[in-house]
Amino acid sequence: EKPFCCPRCGGTFPCSSSLRAHQRLWCQERPFSCPQCPKRFSSDRALKKHRKAHLDHSSFCCSVCGKKLTSRAALITHCRIHTGERPYGCPDCGKSFMASKSLSKH
Repeated sequence: EKPFCCPRCGGTFPCSSSLRAHQRLWCQERPFSCPQCPKRFSSDRALKKHRKAHLDHSSFCCSVCGKKLTSRAALITHCRIHTGERPYGCPDCGKSFMASKSLSKH
C-alpha cells in the first residue's frame, strides 16, 4: 500500500520522503533559497552548486562574449549558443538541443 498521495498529480508513494522528493522534482517545489539572489532550488545539493557561482566566477570564461562560468561543462554548453551546435537529438521527433537537460525535459 502507498499511503502518501501527491495533491497535484494524484501519484502515490510508500513514504513521506518519497512524496517530498517527487514534489520537489515534478511539482516545482523549491524550498531552498539562495541568500544572495532570488533563485530557489529543489534540493540542497543544487543550491550548494549554485552558491559556488557567487564565490568564483573567473574559472571558465567564454572567449566569444566574455561570460564567466563556474565549470568546464557549463562553458561547453554555453559556447553552443555561439556555434549553434545541438548535439542532443530526440529519437522520436528529431528535434535537437544544446544541452542534455533540455532533451530530458522535452
